[in-house]
Amino acid sequence: MYLAILAGGATHDSVLRSPFLHLAGSLVLFAALVLEWFGVDFLHHAISAEQAHLGFRLTAVAPRLAGPSAAVIVLSGGYLSAHIAGWRQGWVQVSLLTVLVIAVVGIAFSGPQMRALRKVQFEPTGRLPSDVRLRLQDSRLLVSICLRSALLLGVVFLMASRTGFAESLAAMGCAAILGLILAFFIGNQRQKLPSPASFRGERARLSSQKERSKA
Repeated sequence: MYLAILAGGATHDSVLRSPFLHLAGSLVLFAALVLEWFGVDFLHHAISAEQAHLGFRLTAVAPRLAGPSAAVIVLSGGYLSAHIAGWRQGWVQVSLLTVLVIAVVGIAFSGPQMRALRKVQFEPTGRLPSDVRLRLQDSRLLVSICLRSALLLGVVFLMASRTGFAESLAAMGCAAILGLILAFFIGNQRQKLPSPASFRGERARLSSQKERSKA
């Protein structure tokens, strides 16, 4: 797409800047997802309050980068398509719509859940209580980041393959399914904490054993 504009002899400054804005927006969106990956992973494995706060800081930075970068990608991509009649190409339509879907999924799923987790009360330092650790191990965050990452990789595939509309939709459907499978696989691989009730039951069992041994 970018080479087509330059080869076509377009020299207007805004036309020349648009491909670089598009590429820059894509790189920033990728960086935002990487930061969110690290943040969600820190939250899931957090044992101390310091680790949880680091995860919250990373996940707070990610949407500030992802939102503007998605807007830049859509606007500059539409601008590029208009100048080379690229909007009639199926892969361009599906790619731009997929970027919008990535933004909507982040806003609708990850955003509300992160706001709810930030309201969880715990000490600023020290070891996290078991019930707080369970709250931080929210599977919805994992599903959201896996789905959006898979869709973004699907967009990269469409940029390389330049398939038609139906083929592009099928490719994005496969990317979404792979993202959900990845979330399921990672979720099963991660060791889940026992529930607070099981912690209390285990403590009660141990204390009763000690009492019997003393008797």
